[in-house]
Amino acid sequence: MLQKETLLSLVKRPDLIAYWQSLSKREVEDMLGPQAAAMVGFDQHNPHHCYDLMNHSLHTVWEIQRQLADRLIDWQDNLLTAGLFHDVGKPVVARQKEDRLVFYGHAAKSAQICRALLPQLGFDHVQTQRICFFITHHDDFIPFLLPEEAVERFASYKKADHAQVLKHFRTCAQKESLAQLGVKQKALWQALLVLCYADVRAQAEVVVYHGVVTDSRAHKEKKLDCIAQILADLSEEELEQDS
Repeated sequence: MLQKETLLSLVKRPDLIAYWQSLSKREVEDMLGPQAAAMVGFDQHNPHHCYDLMNHSLHTVWEIQRQLADRLIDWQDNLLTAGLFHDVGKPVVARQKEDRLVFYGHAAKSAQICRALLPQLGFDHVQTQRICFFITHHDDFIPFLLPEEAVERFASYKKADHAQVLKHFRTCAQKESLAQLGVKQKALWQALLVLCYADVRAQAEVVVYHGVVTDSRAHKEKKLDCIAQILADLSEEELEQDS
């Protein structure tokens, strides 16, 4: 198994996609273990995705690199590591639904895998907790709709408005006791959004299902823009209230 510093050097390579693509599944298993190796060549078979699972993860890391190149943000190493492993649980939870695969609960499963894997790679408890926070919440904003969108077809979705987004932040903070981590919650959520944008940008530009366009990368980014603006307008005191 790799150790942390070696892994971080490999995910920071400017040619990281070509480098990891050059490795065999067995080599990845030797470096990162069998659950990470299961991502290699795993066909996601889902209209939201244009890459196999390992290549999606690599493009996510590359997008994180690109976002971090022109700004300073806390926990860069944690974000890059989360990018590599954010979907490691997908092969475990993958289920056939009609003519596609679905991955319900994959974020929680990925975090569960990483809580065991990351200490083996040399990450300490706090680093592991932060990385698993990013992994657990990387799909949080899928069930939000833009304020102008109708909700009739999406009964389980919520409007991406100030009240709903703040409620989500506070609920997560209470559930995970973020105040006990000794970090500023606003900075933590802003860092998470780096992963969310990267994940979206490593997906299909247009989602076509049964010949019908059902979503797009641009629409997903617009939702994240809305969430990011609400977060920017929130104070630390608002986020920490009741947490």
